[in-house]
Amino acid sequence: MTAQTAWDNFIQQGLPHRQQERWKYADLSSLQQQILVAVTPVSLPVIKQSLASFLKLDDYVLVMVNGFFLRELSVLPENVLLSSPPLHTTAWESLDLTQHPFVTLNQAMPADGFTLTVPDHVQVDQPIYVLSMTLNAQNALINTRHAICLGKQSEITLIEKNIALHSDNYLVNQTITINLAEEASLKHCKVQDEALSAFHVANTVIAQHRYSRCALQHFSLGSIFARDDVTVLLKENGAHCETNGLYVLKHDQQYIDHHVDIMHQAPHTQSAMLYKGILNKKSRAVFNGKVAVAPHAQKITAHQANHNLLLSPLAEVYTKPELEIDADDVKCKHGATVGQLDNDALFYLRSRGVTLAEAHALLLQGFAVDLIERMPQQTLQEEMHTRLA
Repeated sequence: MTAQTAWDNFIQQGLPHRQQERWKYADLSSLQQQILVAVTPVSLPVIKQSLASFLKLDDYVLVMVNGFFLRELSVLPENVLLSSPPLHTTAWESLDLTQHPFVTLNQAMPADGFTLTVPDHVQVDQPIYVLSMTLNAQNALINTRHAICLGKQSEITLIEKNIALHSDNYLVNQTITINLAEEASLKHCKVQDEALSAFHVANTVIAQHRYSRCALQHFSLGSIFARDDVTVLLKENGAHCETNGLYVLKHDQQYIDHHVDIMHQAPHTQSAMLYKGILNKKSRAVFNGKVAVAPHAQKITAHQANHNLLLSPLAEVYTKPELEIDADDVKCKHGATVGQLDNDALFYLRSRGVTLAEAHALLLQGFAVDLIERMPQQTLQEEMHTRLA
């Protein structure tokens, strides 16, 4: 699709509205009132100074600042290939883009990013950071596109951190395409910690081939409006995918939305989905997880669950786990819960001399610990435990 065609389609569609099923809880009125402009690059000395507190000298890292990929500040293993701007991909052509209007907008506008290619049989022994920073990005439209391609029996861990150094109003519109060849393995941990007044929209499509493995983790903390759409295509026998997420909303009017679609398109594929949310004040969260099983995709296993804690009577969560099964020899289950902190557990801790604040913190840590312990680095786990306090 050309940029002009994408723009024409976006103008015809417009921004999503609440009459659309996938967007019925999303209020984009504040975004519609903003006038967004193209952002300009930031000088390298300012960026280098800002980076120093986030990375170690021996880290592998891909650096994005205000949507611009900075090759001169990026460091990769010699056996991993990098190209920028990102290569053209046809991954989105298999999806109904009327359900993904921000993908159409992304294709219509200029965007920077990278294509990361891991050749066959290459296994990278330490994580690769994708550090996406915003800096002096008031009223900016930040468009990024990334592609990640893993060859046969290759293996990497990506840690993506989205952070803001100023409290600006801006929109990040990100698309990521991932292709895993036979027996490839990807661990991708994303931490979304944008400015509280920002909008963050991300669309990811993952294509998995024979016996490939993908572990996707989302930790959503920042922004006033955040939306992550993930589509996983289990295309060949033996493909396995785990998607996990933790969203923590602490502020009035904060909104975080996760839509995850896993398509079992081949027999003997497996998927597991676990998302948890902690909501306080007048915040809202949405979880929509769908597992679709094709008629010929026999002997698959799929589990999905969503659990939420409401810490305020004003907080709201909308959860909708779905199963769409057209095969008869499958093992599938799903479930969702919405509740509050256990008063009996609070009473027990208070009776042992624990303060109310400490008791709350301990119960929240216990609620989220199974997800936090899956993070690929100890420092990330400690940082997340601190954020829950």
